[in-house]
Formats: sequence, C-alpha cells, structure tokens
Amino acid sequence: YGKFVNQDRNFSVRFRLWKEGWWKSWTPQIVLGANDVTTRPGDNSVNFGTVGSEGNGFYNRYYVAVTKHVSWYGNWGLHAAYVFNWRNDYPLNGPAFGVNYRFALPETNVWHKAVNGLNLMAEYDSKSVNVGASYTVWKDHINAVVELNRCKYASVGLYFKVHLK
Repeated sequence: YGKFVNQDRNFSVRFRLWKEGWWKSWTPQIVLGANDVTTRPGDNSVNFGTVGSEGNGFYNRYYVAVTKHVSWYGNWGLHAAYVFNWRNDYPLNGPAFGVNYRFALPETNVWHKAVNGLNLMAEYDSKSVNVGASYTVWKDHINAVVELNRCKYASVGLYFKVHLK
C-alpha cells in the first residue's frame, strides 16, 4: 500500500456490554465492535461475509475494548483493546492503546463553544502510532477529523453519527 491508503466509506457497529460506572464509579466501559464488516475481497456487493486475506475491506477488523474516562484539567479517555482481522496484507492483530483529551471549559469562558468540541487523540493500533483530532460541528452528529497515519501521512474527512437510544 505504500504511502496511500484509502477508505472512503464503511459500516461500523459496536455493542456496549458494560457501561462505564454501572457498578462502581471506577468500573470501565466494555465494548465489542467491528469496522467495515460489510465487504469481501473481489466482491462489489454489500454483505456481511468474512473478509479474505487481501483485497477490499482494508480496515475490516473486530475488537474488544475497555475504556475509562477521568476529569483532570479537562476530560481524558484511556483505552485498551485487542484487535483482530484475517488479512495477510495489513494485519492488525494484537493489543491497541489510545488516549484522548477534550477541553472542559466552563460556559462562562468566551472560548467554551469553540474549544469544547475539539477532541485530541493518539493511538497505537497494534502496528503503528497515529495522532489526530476531531471536531464536533453539530451536536456530535456531524464531525470533522484530521489524522496523521503513522505520524506522517495526513488523512482528512467528515463523518455522520446516528445515535440510537
């Protein structure tokens, strides 16, 4: 793949098995999830088949993640996961770790609306280190994202989130 990797759209799902703080305030959130689960190599149809060893479905992976958030000069998220896929050309099998930071300025601060939507991130995805930022444009439904993949290749995009409650 070299420098250029492209993922223009995908379907991701996640199931929260345990909500953060359900039992005690210190208990983390536990999530099972999958990214890009609807594609297979050499197949242009949409289906929920298993991705083969190479081809389409570049980011296809499955994961179990544990997350804990703490407030300290803003809101910090600490994340640990195990990720898995069946790819031979871009395996992402193993532990992954991440941290994110969101500002938590009080509403009395003039910068509150502009800065509180910013989310700074860093991660190790079992293969490389990535850094980035996302910005909530509209009520956490429309978001902009900027990432440096492997800390050197820029990726920019918009995403739309549907919250099922």
